[in-house]
Amino acid sequence: MNAFCSISPAGRLSINVEPRLTDLALTVLPTLMLGPALGVAALGVRRVFVTLEESADDISA
Repeated sequence: MNAFCSISPAGRLSINVEPRLTDLALTVLPTLMLGPALGVAALGVRRVFVTLEESADDISA
């Protein structure tokens, strides 16, 4: 895209509007931080449900 520019010596200003490639290195740190935390939370929820199921079996027996 070219646009007129009064302060450019050539009188034209060129702007590169091509998309950049995604930098996947930016996703590594959040993944390493959130992944284990979500995994531990999921294990805690699973443990609570297993405990509730076992206590319900004890009550009904």
